Amino acid sequence: MEDDLRAMGDERAAGNEPDAKAQEQQRAALTRFATRYLGNLDDAEDAVQEVFVKMLESDCEPRNLRAWSYRIARNVCLNRLRAKGRRRDADRLATGVDVPMEELGQLTRLMNREEGQQVLGALDDLSEAQREVLVLRYLDGLDRAEIATVLDVSVAVVKSRLYEGVSRMRR
Repeated sequence: MEDDLRAMGDERAAGNEPDAKAQEQQRAALTRFATRYLGNLDDAEDAVQEVFVKMLESDCEPRNLRAWSYRIARNVCLNRLRAKGRRRDADRLATGVDVPMEELGQLTRLMNREEGQQVLGALDDLSEAQREVLVLRYLDGLDRAEIATVLDVSVAVVKSRLYEGVSRMRR
């Protein structure tokens, strides 16, 4: 998928239309991401549509299209949550959302099994910052640098939150 996203970015930089397959894969990944923030598939699809519009209207040529698109998606989700009058830090990331099976990430499929309940319980015990980093890393498959870009923190902070979150989940 990352190669498809890079190809999509290369196509965009060359002034060509990105491959439809790459667009659909990115749309599915961003929809999963937005669904976890917003807790509702319909709201997530609307948010992802807004993300694509913002990406297409932007004059920015990102070095990392995947991290850039996740950052835009995160900002769109946070703005939508604020517009609804909900504080982001007061809400948990939605984890029990009904998403079509073909759109589920690896960790999400695990959560659908019996032992997934233990993972959910452990995620609930984490701080919001730790949970967000773990979700981006293990559900969305972003690397540390991409997570740092999405969250606008240093890679060292991402490493620390990952370590602390994983350590806490092991207890």
